[in-house]
Amino acid sequence: MKLLQKQKSLLDSKKFNVTVTVINVVVIAGLIVYLAIHASGGSADLFDTSQKIEDAGVDIEQLVSDAEESMPSIYAALLQGSDFKLENGSEYNFGYDGDYSGFFDSSEFYMERGSYEITSDGSAYQLRIYNEDQSKYVEYELSIDDTGNVLLIYPGSEQTIVLEF
Repeated sequence: MKLLQKQKSLLDSKKFNVTVTVINVVVIAGLIVYLAIHASGGSADLFDTSQKIEDAGVDIEQLVSDAEESMPSIYAALLQGSDFKLENGSEYNFGYDGDYSGFFDSSEFYMERGSYEITSDGSAYQLRIYNEDQSKYVEYELSIDDTGNVLLIYPGSEQTIVLEF
């Protein structure tokens, strides 16, 4: 499924700038680790390398943790304020503060006042879209493709919805 319309230019959006900033912080942290390894002799010995990184004051576990913690913010920044209309006529409209309208499921093709949240089970990130009274939800696994589009993967099936920017 492809996007037919996008209301705002991606490069002009705040969410794009936030996403790029978060990615830049992660890349800079990775470069610091790389430079710490190579500046201290670039030893191939794992113990020596980890000791040199530790001596340089770089906390790799904290860097990895920070990167993992930032992923929900990256997904939220990409989705907030975005409206997608797919070729099949379904819409996905993500407001700010978790407001949602658009496709819910086959029995409720368009929902006016729903909500959404981004969750994690520790190994993957999910998008949950709730109906108006939050008695039901539809859950998709989130991913990003090589061109920066958000992928909604329906669990247990081969179905992937591409929210194209």
